[in-house]
Amino acid sequence: LDTSTTPNFSYRAGIIYGKRYYISSIAGDSTANFVDSLKPCFGLSNAVPVEFYPDVNGSISGSGNICESAGLTISPVLSGFGPFNLKFTDQNNVNYNFTNIVQGQQISFSLLPGNYQIDFTSITDLTSGCTGVATGSYTANIIASPRGSLMGDTSLCAGSGTATLSLLLTGQRTYTASITENGSLLNTYTGIDSGFTFTVSPPPGVYTYKIAQLKDSSPAQCPGIVKDSA
Repeated sequence: LDTSTTPNFSYRAGIIYGKRYYISSIAGDSTANFVDSLKPCFGLSNAVPVEFYPDVNGSISGSGNICESAGLTISPVLSGFGPFNLKFTDQNNVNYNFTNIVQGQQISFSLLPGNYQIDFTSITDLTSGCTGVATGSYTANIIASPRGSLMGDTSLCAGSGTATLSLLLTGQRTYTASITENGSLLNTYTGIDSGFTFTVSPPPGVYTYKIAQLKDSSPAQCPGIVKDSA
């Protein structure tokens, strides 16, 4: 497959990654510049096994506004034999380690709300044992999910007319909230703030009002977390 006058060999076309090859040294009389194995002065050393593997590299890039409830998911570009161990570090020197990752696999980070720069700092090919070059970063703005609760009158006397309900909301103002009455959409209010009130005037009966959907004005339009009903 290949010969050399020095004990140095490198990958060449035709070599199969991961396949075991053997290197031996030979010495003796030469014929046409090659050692002649048929002549008396001929020696062959024990074979040394060697395997070739592709270079190991990894990179990430990008930025985004990410909802807290969704979490950050990125797709690193990986080259090598695989699978890989990956290491990432944020601006606070917090490390995030992932093991047995294959090419094309997405990885997810569980992050609290805030701004992050995630740097790709290390990649190791578990098959070859080779440590490669990891480059790039991802900038993420993790946005807290808005939260809301519905409060107000819990009972009405016959003929009293209306009940006033109020929304207690947290997040990035302003908000959009959809309210249901006994499971059916009653109304959707847009551009509202915490403390917003509305009235209902149902006929006699038992009614349950809930926040069916809540969004704030954050860049990611994150879905809200709601509790309580009236």
